[in-house]
Amino acid sequence: MRLFFLLVSKVNKPLFTAFLLVGLVSTSVFSSPYSGSQLPDLIPKADERSLTNPSFVLGHHWFRKISSSPGLIDFPPAYDYLRLKLAELTPYSQLTNKMVDIALLNSRQTNAFVIPGNHLFIYSDILVLIDQEDSLMGLLAHELAHLELSHYERGQQQRANEQRQALALMLAGIFAAANGSAEAGTSIAIGGAANQASNLLSYSRDHEREADRRGRELLRMAGKAPSGMTRLLLGLSAQSQANPDLEFLYTHPLPLSRAADQLTPEDNRITSQPSFAANSDASFRYFRATLLAYRAALVDNPEPYLKSQVTSPDSQHFALALLALLLDQIEKSQQHLDQITSENEFTSYLQLQVWLQSQQELRAKTWLTRQLQIAPNNLTMTTLLHLIQPGLPYIAATTEAYRYQIEQRLRGNLVAARNNNDEAMLYTIKAEQAYWNGNTELALRYLQDALNVDSSHYRSLELRSQYEKMKGLEIDQALFN
Repeated sequence: MRLFFLLVSKVNKPLFTAFLLVGLVSTSVFSSPYSGSQLPDLIPKADERSLTNPSFVLGHHWFRKISSSPGLIDFPPAYDYLRLKLAELTPYSQLTNKMVDIALLNSRQTNAFVIPGNHLFIYSDILVLIDQEDSLMGLLAHELAHLELSHYERGQQQRANEQRQALALMLAGIFAAANGSAEAGTSIAIGGAANQASNLLSYSRDHEREADRRGRELLRMAGKAPSGMTRLLLGLSAQSQANPDLEFLYTHPLPLSRAADQLTPEDNRITSQPSFAANSDASFRYFRATLLAYRAALVDNPEPYLKSQVTSPDSQHFALALLALLLDQIEKSQQHLDQITSENEFTSYLQLQVWLQSQQELRAKTWLTRQLQIAPNNLTMTTLLHLIQPGLPYIAATTEAYRYQIEQRLRGNLVAARNNNDEAMLYTIKAEQAYWNGNTELALRYLQDALNVDSSHYRSLELRSQYEKMKGLEIDQALFN
């Protein structure tokens, strides 16, 4: 039984050099100018995640499509960790809706970015640079600042059509690259960026520095060290030296100049000290190890690569165990798990995956049953139990669930519906999966199939109303499946 999927095909050309710019690029490259050295007034605005907000419709459409790519990392504890880290910052932001949905993508490229509607993408390769939790917090704060400062929306009045076309080109390129079409994705992205380079260069500089400043404010309000952001910018600057054309081609200021703008005496003292991942929070080490294990599967000699990146003994064994599982080396994965001296949500989830892959379902079921007595609302464990134990009730849908949580619920309910021979529910689940893969039209067809089986099926009727509204909005914005 394969419970998660990894794209391990080798990529001959870089996936999206255009977006080394770390969203630290995406929203700002296509934004309008902001004059002055002060941040703009942060006034209350419409719910960023409402269907009445055109920016959400656009961002949500592309978030679903990009998140459906085979390069999506499927490891729930990593998402749980990142969601909690975001929750340490979002209360201090001026976002009307504090929820920021997340997707982790496995890629050779150093990238992270946000798109309208509170959607965040992080690529696995950027964790090579981020070896301390404060740098990750700096990245998250910077991206939240892009959302809070409405760097996409602020350009709409002046350049609505041009801006939306540019964003659409960028997202189409990301979608193509994430699905393994690296050359096509890069050409689309470069075309979109190059067409606007001469007009938007100064705007990009302003917005990036603006997001840096606001990000540092968010870190300070949350009681976090702003030096992590500086350390990240310096790392990106060092990496960008190999490609001096980045600023010219992609209208993005080199990180070195931005880091220099932001350095304080305190930052100088901190960033001059050596960086040791072992000093970071244990959960961060396992989060980082997870993404780098996926990243290692993309190289020719993954074990030496991974050992050079993850050095703490327990997290290294965890990373090697995950890598072995991704490469279908089940016995080797168990051998590394046996050498880990402490247990946490990352190691427990991986152990369960190994048991399930090695047909030790009874062992997994016993462990899950015991743990669910302690934490009955744990979605990850509930989903895994649904996969191996028939007769369980459907997992209830909740409002404001994250995409990765929705995927877990659907995965467990699909097994339950099959066990129950519930044809209407099967079609309904397929409809939800199609919708979250970015295909609203297919989702509506599945819902009609469900209603043909049971015309009063409540969940199908509820979803049809939502999806029909989304389809109309997508048509209005010329977003086609």
